[in-house]
Formats: sequence, structure tokens, C-alpha cells
Amino acid sequence: QSFISQAQKEIILIDNYVDLSVLERLATKNRGVDVTIYTLPNTRLTAQDVRTFNTQYPTLTVKHTSQMHDRFLIIDNSILYHVGASLKDLGKKCFAFDLFEANPL
Repeated sequence: QSFISQAQKEIILIDNYVDLSVLERLATKNRGVDVTIYTLPNTRLTAQDVRTFNTQYPTLTVKHTSQMHDRFLIIDNSILYHVGASLKDLGKKCFAFDLFEANPL
């Protein structure tokens, strides 16, 4: 969860398989942090799910795309994680969670 709570302004999640468990993780974000999710058009999230989340933890925007394969988490437009599996599966099995650095050695 610490990768979510480190955001101060914005979280961008690119993940084709988002469901309510992902929103539960995102609910731990700091107050005032905006969230944008890019996911498949046939996502498991409904418009009601988004409205409910926004009532308690504004502001969530969901955008649909089928152009992405890999999963990414972008924090404050400056920290980029490449995620090996959907965040909905976090803790179920071992998978990579790589931090991309702007100035690699």
C-alpha cells in the first residue's frame, strides 16, 4: 500500500483488469490525490462503482483503451512502476513490481 500513499497529487494506473479490489487499494490514497485509471472497455468496474468511490475518495476518472498490454502505476507524474500482474491480484502470487528510474546507473 505504501506505493499508493506516497502520492501527493496524482495516481495514474494502467491495468486492463481492474475490479473493486483495486478501488479498495486506491481508497488508501492521501486526501486530494486524483486517480485516473486506463482499462479495457469491458472492465468489471461500473459507473456506479466510480460514483460510489468518488463520494468518499474523490476524484477518480476511468478511461477506456485497448491499446495497452503491460500494467503501469505512475505516481505524481514522476515515479513509474512497471507491474507484472494486475493490482487486483496483488498478494495472491509472486510477480514483479519494478521501479523505473530516470537516471539509471
